[in-house]
Amino acid sequence: MKIKILASDSMGVRSMCTLIETVDLSVLIDPSCALGPLRNKLYPHCVEIENLIRRWNIIKSYIKKSEILIFTHYHYDHHNPREVELYAGKNVFLKAKEGLNKRQRLRAERFFELLSERNINVKNADGRVLKNGAVELFFSEPLPHGKGGRQGKVIGVGVKHGNDVFLYTSDVQGFINDGLKNFIYKVLPRVIFMDGPCFYMLSKEQSEEYIDNMVKEILEIKKSTGYPEVLILDHHSMRGKDWEDIYPLLRGKFKKMEIEFMCSAEYENTDVFDYEAKRRKIYEKNSFSCKKMS
Repeated sequence: MKIKILASDSMGVRSMCTLIETVDLSVLIDPSCALGPLRNKLYPHCVEIENLIRRWNIIKSYIKKSEILIFTHYHYDHHNPREVELYAGKNVFLKAKEGLNKRQRLRAERFFELLSERNINVKNADGRVLKNGAVELFFSEPLPHGKGGRQGKVIGVGVKHGNDVFLYTSDVQGFINDGLKNFIYKVLPRVIFMDGPCFYMLSKEQSEEYIDNMVKEILEIKKSTGYPEVLILDHHSMRGKDWEDIYPLLRGKFKKMEIEFMCSAEYENTDVFDYEAKRRKIYEKNSFSCKKMS
């Protein structure tokens, strides 16, 4: 199994777009990317916009090659309703409309309409298990978007090929509740790609609480199953400068558990471009700007 992360916050855009390839099947999860509209009272810089266009073009090239597309929820960094013609001829699995908050539900209804207008066949994914040749796809039951779940529900995805298993958590924001824990036990992933906590929105005490919870739960899972071997933490956790202090601490904790810990740029062996976290510095370093963009 080949796991390739195409776009993420450590690669300069809001995204968790991931490709999983086997000899039997290619699966693309959440083929979309976006930018944070404001950070430190600044709009996205031209550097970010150029990178967004580059990343979206990469994602589009893999949409064409993929057989299965999965959309875990209806935030624009996880689904793109603007070029739905790209999805024609694909097997499209979507988070069901049930359990969504008002904003996500409206977006989901519009997305379903756009796909239906183009005769694109879609299937609700929540809780399903599918087999395609030697590949098994697992979809979790709806999970809360973050600890409180005020932004609605998301689904996690597991992909199994032989003894190799990958798990994608979508926007759980580092919170491992019973639903996610049960899904991890069911799938037993060697590699987990997890959305991390919103450290930039949390106090020091809240960040410590989230970290303690996450480490405790993963330690429990590791002790009882021997998995995961690799933990990729990205997305919400990379949007503020806090990650630079927190990630080395987490790396040390997970190393003791024999878990390799990294962000997605590190997993892909590329430089970290945490553009949103560094937006002010980007403006300071570059004479041109996009402040007036709407």
